[in-house]
Amino acid sequence: MKRLKIVSDGTPHGTRVYDADGKLITAPITRICWEITAPHGAVVQVEFLAEIEVIGEVQSG
Repeated sequence: MKRLKIVSDGTPHGTRVYDADGKLITAPITRICWEITAPHGAVVQVEFLAEIEVIGEVQSG
């Protein structure tokens, strides 16, 4: 789990996500989900679009 700061004007284009050091995260964000449950506070899930490369082995059988 990472500490993030989210600043938004209520629109997708006006939403910015920063890391704990205040650096803007520029990776494409595909979704931000909020859940606020009293008295426990808020939980936020941020999904990033990431490029990956996978190398594997194929077994016959």
